[in-house]
Amino acid sequence: MTFLPRTLVAAAAVSLLPGLALAQDVIDDDPPDGTPITANELEVTGRTMEGGKHLVSVFGRYRYGVTDWFQAGTNGLEWVAGPNLNIGFTPYAADKHAVSIEVDSLVNYAFETHSVSANLIYSYGEQTGSRLNAGVAFSTQTIEGVISPKSSDPSFPDPPELDLSTKITSLPLHIGYDWAFSDVQMLRVWFSPYLMYQVTPDDEYVPPFVFSSGIAYVRAYEKIRIIAGVAPTNANVELLRDLEALALEYDQDPPMVWDVLPMPYFRLYWHF
Repeated sequence: MTFLPRTLVAAAAVSLLPGLALAQDVIDDDPPDGTPITANELEVTGRTMEGGKHLVSVFGRYRYGVTDWFQAGTNGLEWVAGPNLNIGFTPYAADKHAVSIEVDSLVNYAFETHSVSANLIYSYGEQTGSRLNAGVAFSTQTIEGVISPKSSDPSFPDPPELDLSTKITSLPLHIGYDWAFSDVQMLRVWFSPYLMYQVTPDDEYVPPFVFSSGIAYVRAYEKIRIIAGVAPTNANVELLRDLEALALEYDQDPPMVWDVLPMPYFRLYWHF
């Protein structure tokens, strides 16, 4: 097994350790302490933030409930690369039914990318407790980047530039379930296939089937929430294989690229 797969497996295992520790905490704590987990604070549900509530993630995600039906926010760490904005609406919410619309806009100057996405999510389930989440999104991403690789052997010429300029239009679908063991502990599972259309300088085509998925354990304390799990995906595998082929062409020894990458999934945030 090469370095990259070992690293991915280790990262996935490490991401599960907090979840196992949290599970043990729940087992030892009966009933567990904490404030209830609500659909408003979780990603990809039919409810946006409650009015006057804040969500601050250790990785920079910020959301604020301007009213009970409108939220605004940003992702702080991504400002290193460029500005970004999130706005969300809940046009309909009842006891067991809710619909939300979220729009995200991102500019990344480092990779010369511009992205806009809109998500429509429906949830069947109460604000606190178990629920089914299903939705569809529309996303467009424009990339204007060129990689200029350098040969490690002076006797070989530098490889040709790799033009990454492309425009990707995608229609991500989403299905997920939040299984609440109690008001303060939950297991989230999800699967999101992507219908995509890509335009490059040389071609227009439909990329291979792309998906993201995941399973994660959620534990709520008084104001802190921890989510830990693993999120298998095959996104960006095609690009990694292009880079792998380029390295092999110049007698490099790149790590093996798996068909599915077991990415770690971890969230730590304050909700108040």
